[in-house]
Amino acid sequence: MRQGFAEAVVQTIDRQLDCAAYKTDLCDAPPIPWVDWTEVKPHRMLHMSKTAFREIRKKNWGSEDVGCWDRYRSQFPMADALEFEHCREHIGGKAVGHLLEMVAAGWEDLAPVQVVRYLKKQDALQDGVQLLIDYRKMLRDAGLAEDGETLWPRNLMAAHDRVVHLWTGRGNASYQMGFTSTFIKYRELEWTDGDLCVVLPRTEEDLAAEGKTLRHCVGTYGNQHCSGNPIFFIRHYRRPERSYYTLQINMNKAIPVEVQLHGYGNEHHGEHKQYRHKIPQKVRDFCDRWEREVLMPWFVEQKAKTAQKEVDVA
Repeated sequence: MRQGFAEAVVQTIDRQLDCAAYKTDLCDAPPIPWVDWTEVKPHRMLHMSKTAFREIRKKNWGSEDVGCWDRYRSQFPMADALEFEHCREHIGGKAVGHLLEMVAAGWEDLAPVQVVRYLKKQDALQDGVQLLIDYRKMLRDAGLAEDGETLWPRNLMAAHDRVVHLWTGRGNASYQMGFTSTFIKYRELEWTDGDLCVVLPRTEEDLAAEGKTLRHCVGTYGNQHCSGNPIFFIRHYRRPERSYYTLQINMNKAIPVEVQLHGYGNEHHGEHKQYRHKIPQKVRDFCDRWEREVLMPWFVEQKAKTAQKEVDVA
C-alpha cells in the first residue's frame, strides 16, 4: 500500500464488493491474487526485479494492470516487468490482456512484444490490436492461407478490409436460433438515457447490416455474439434504426468486461481510411454509465439467481 500500489489494492477490493451477490460473499480480507504473500519484499511480492519495481511504482497501476502483469509473467516466465510495461504503455493494459487470451488459446505468435513491434511499423498502436485479432480470426474462419505474409500483412487496414469482403461474400452459417436465445437472455439490458440508447440485434442480418453501414467487421461476429460475447448497438434514441456505434462485452468472465467500442471504419475515414477520428465523449460516457448502472447490477442479480438455483437443487 505504501509502495505505490494502493490504487490497485482498492480497486481489487471494490470489484469484490461490486460482484457480491450475498452477504456471505463478503469477508474481512478479500483475496488479492496478484500478490505473492509468501514474500515480504514488495518487488518480490509482485515478481519484479528491483529496477523494474522502482520504475513501475511511479506509474499508478490499477488492479487490471497488476492482474494483467500477473497473467503475463505466468505465460512468459522469463519476462521482466519492464517488458510488460513497455507493451502496456504502447497499446494499453486491456489490449495486452486480449493478446494474452489469444496466446493462451494457441495463437503463440501473438505475443505482446512481437505485436507491439509490428504495430509500430504499421503506425497502428492506438487501435491495431483488435484489428489484428479480428483479421487473424477471419483468416482462420474463411479458411484462407496463413503464411508469414498473410499473418503479418504490409498494410493491416487494407488486408483487414479485403478479408471482410471475402468472408462476408462467402455467406455465413445461420445463427438465428442462437440470436433469438441471446436476445431473450440479454434483452433486459436494452436501455436509454433519453439521448442515446442500447439496442440488441435480433437477427444475423442486423449484425451484417451494422458492419456494412459502419464499414467494420462486426458482421462476421455472429458466432461470438451467440457464445457469450454479445454485441450491443449504440444508437440515437430518436433514430434507433440508424447505425452509430457498436459495443461488445465479454460475459464469460467473473465480471463483464468491455471488449471494444467502435464506430465508422473503426475510427478511420477517408478513401483509404487514412484519417483518424475520436469516439465522441458523450458516447464514451454513455457506455460507461450503462455498464455501471445497468450491466453490473443486472449481472450481479443473475449471479444471485444462479447461486439460489444451485442451493435449491442441493
